[in-house]
Amino acid sequence: MNGALWSRQATTGGHAMRIVLSGSSTATRRPGWSSATGGEFLPFQLSRFDSRYATLSVPTPLLRRPSQYFDSNVLATTSGVPSPATVEALVHLLGPEAVLFAVVYPCERTGAAVATLERTALPPEVEHRIGSANARVLLRL
Repeated sequence: MNGALWSRQATTGGHAMRIVLSGSSTATRRPGWSSATGGEFLPFQLSRFDSRYATLSVPTPLLRRPSQYFDSNVLATTSGVPSPATVEALVHLLGPEAVLFAVVYPCERTGAAVATLERTALPPEVEHRIGSANARVLLRL
């Protein structure tokens, strides 16, 4: 399970949650930081993060629910996610402005990643945002 099969996502996702739970991203607005592999699959756990955080007693509580930091701070990439349904779900969870097309070379084939985006049921304008427009905004091109 080491490497790209599982441990990279779990480790990177854990670091991302530490950033959120530290409150250090409170003042940041998008683009705050990006996370590969569908946001390390964290966007699919947002309601769980909120419900579990509500049960914790912390010395310095967050100003917002954990999920709200994803709304304003996190961009997720399509790298490592060869599933049109998963890309569509990322758009639904984070919004079309928060998903970026990416390929993890040499682990992935660029053609397969492009085909994944093309096979979604997303409107052409959303595909365009994911495919290039969001990156142009992020990189100020």
